[in-house]
Amino acid sequence: MHSLTPEDAAKTWECPVARTFADPSKMCRGPKCAAWRFLPLMADDPAFKSAVAREIEEMHKATGKGKAALHKAAVARVAADPSLYSIPGHHERGYCGLGGGVS
Repeated sequence: MHSLTPEDAAKTWECPVARTFADPSKMCRGPKCAAWRFLPLMADDPAFKSAVAREIEEMHKATGKGKAALHKAAVARVAADPSLYSIPGHHERGYCGLGGGVS
């Protein structure tokens, strides 16, 4: 799957259903379109890893449990509400859910 930022998609990809729009532009509308899909934030993303490390530390202070035992719970907490940890809920890149991101 090929992914782009919404700005790059608007310049690069033609919309697979553009002829149904009243807008004369035939280019991708990015997140303004219902078919747009942002890539999920991956577990190896530095912001996600940092949030998990902070959560493990807080849980360790509160419970006294070993940090290794807290990893799974910390990941679940961060994944449940990324905005609480000041990280985005999705990647900045995405793709067309209809066209599969093929240019």
